[in-house]
Order: sequence, then C-alpha cells, then structure tokens
Amino acid sequence: MHEIFISYRTDDAAYAAAELYRAIGTHFGPDRVFYDCTMPPSTKYPKALKRALERCEVVVAVIGPRWLASDQHGRRAIDQPTDWVRTELTTAIELGRIVLPVLLDDTAVLEADRLPHEIRSLAHLQFLRVRRQILTDDVRRLTAHLEDLLPRSCRRTGTEPTNAPAPPSIAPPAAQAQQSIVFMGNGTIGQAITGDSFGGHFTFGDQRSHRGREHGDRRDDA
Repeated sequence: MHEIFISYRTDDAAYAAAELYRAIGTHFGPDRVFYDCTMPPSTKYPKALKRALERCEVVVAVIGPRWLASDQHGRRAIDQPTDWVRTELTTAIELGRIVLPVLLDDTAVLEADRLPHEIRSLAHLQFLRVRRQILTDDVRRLTAHLEDLLPRSCRRTGTEPTNAPAPPSIAPPAAQAQQSIVFMGNGTIGQAITGDSFGGHFTFGDQRSHRGREHGDRRDDA
C-alpha cells in the first residue's frame, strides 16, 4: 500500500521528484511511495492516481520555480481544469489527506490569491524546503517529518534501509549542467550532473502533453 503520494509538475520539478522518490523510497520502502513514473505500461493512470490518493496518508507536493509558470500565451497550467497537479491536490484536499508542500531551493512561498479556489488552502500550510546545497540534511528532515505524520501502523519498521528502484532516467540538458549532490538508488550520496537549481531551468515539456509518452508517465487522453 502506498502511504506517501508524490505530486509534481513535469516541466517544473521532474528531476527533483525522481530524486525525492529515491530518497523517500529508500527510507520507507518503494512499495509505500506512489510515484507516477513507476506505473507499468498500459496502466490507466487516471484510475491509478485516484486509487493511490484514496489509499495514501500524505501527499508530498513538490513545488519548484515553474510550478505556477505561464506558457508562451500567458496561460498557467494550474488554472486549467485538466491540469493533473491541480486535480491531484484538489482530490487530496477533498479526501482530507495531509498535504505537505515541499519548496525547492529559493522557490517563493505560495500566495492564496494566486491559486485556484479549490487549492488555496495550500498557501496556509506550513512547508518544508529542500535545497540542493544541503540536500542530505533537508531530506533527513523531510523523512523524519513524514515519520511523524504517518499513523504509527504505517511507519517504517526495522533499522535497515530498503533500496528504492531507480525511476526512469531524466537527464538534464548538458548545456546547463553542473555538479550537485544527490541521493543515489542504493541509498548513498553521490555526485550527479544537474541544472542551475534543484527544481528549475530544465525543459521537460508541458505536463499535460508530455506525460504518458514514456513508460510510467500519464496523459490526458486516457
């Protein structure tokens, strides 16, 4: 059962979400973390997302600098009824799930008047910040806080970490690459090539049109 659901916007924080999945999955066990890129091919993802949200205890909302960004026509994805991030968070709030906003690097704090009515309560939630420069410490705080949020029956058992399988690789553009510290799939810390910030300056494409093109991703025409 997935007690933790990771919500993110593809063109905002796909790389960060993958790394957080590895870290959280290593701590709690991968079978207890829902991350859309691990869904098998042919999965009907709208039903899978709804089922995962119904069964989870906590939704980790990964928010980077482009979470509220507009496209070339000035339209924000979050304002569209078909936006999956909006749908996930609206569903979580309606179901009474705990929502934990995780802001990446220097991402601005959410303001209620910039959010759709259904998810304005996000602006009033205490958040955690995950920063690339002190990733190890911030992720340790995140997993400790998740331990506190989960019911006792759902908390991690044992003392040995469980390795989370690596999600599909998401390689950042070489032109913007630089070294940073990330969690590796085996639960250790290593060097990886990332972009200018943990959550930003990567172009992964719009969530609604590009998710579902590769294994584990989701699309709107299902």
